[in-house]
Amino acid sequence: MNDLEYISERENNGEFSDSSFLPSLEQLTIKFCPNLKGWWQRQRDSVEEFHNHSLPSFPHLSNLLIRYCRKLISLPLFPYLEKLELANCSLKPLEQTLRMEVIKTATPKNLTSIAATSTSSSSTLAASSFIPLSKLKSMSIWHMEETLPKELKCNLISLQDLKIGNCCGPLPLSRHLTALQNLRVIGSKEVDLTNDGDEMEWHGLQSLRLLRFSYLPNLATLPVGIQHLSSLQTLEIVQCPILSKRCEREAGEDWSKIAHIPNLDIR
Repeated sequence: MNDLEYISERENNGEFSDSSFLPSLEQLTIKFCPNLKGWWQRQRDSVEEFHNHSLPSFPHLSNLLIRYCRKLISLPLFPYLEKLELANCSLKPLEQTLRMEVIKTATPKNLTSIAATSTSSSSTLAASSFIPLSKLKSMSIWHMEETLPKELKCNLISLQDLKIGNCCGPLPLSRHLTALQNLRVIGSKEVDLTNDGDEMEWHGLQSLRLLRFSYLPNLATLPVGIQHLSSLQTLEIVQCPILSKRCEREAGEDWSKIAHIPNLDIR
């Protein structure tokens, strides 16, 4: 829908309706809407406009996919997601959810008070009775020019599967990702893990079982921090012909370093 800019008009003379907004929606997909700016049309496209207003939320939304919507800067809040995929779009709707503060005890059934805060400090989120996106289990980020907010990395305490593809900036690692089991980094000329920042960020990935690097032309050496991945079972380095030659069975320069691994696939 190339000409679509807004999905709905704001109700009640410019004010939002209560939290009963789409109470049963569980899955939402928005793709190929290059001019879509937000869910509601309003006077100016700014997150700050929601300051001190009660924002509607998707109280049961568990699966959200947004692709090729680069102008999209605002959506209803989606704090209870379990699966998220973003590709060729802005991170602003995600940042908006991260800024929310839930008053008292809030669950998908009794969510009654949500306010967009003017700051997104981790202390504000920690003081709240519910951490936005703390239920997220799977996240895929593709073709993004923005870097993930620091607050997001601290909130992803339930994340098990993370895919990063063709993105700029450093890897969104955090010592808070204690539940992460699978990490895939794919196709980025910008990613150079030789300088992988704080080694302790890798130390927090105590549940990581699978690590895959694919199509990373600037990857010269593995990050020092992966020595802390005590639960790692599978390491995949895809499309690396120089390494394949060094790991050639019996004859390769690095064969002695990997010969003890029970399941080897060198191509």
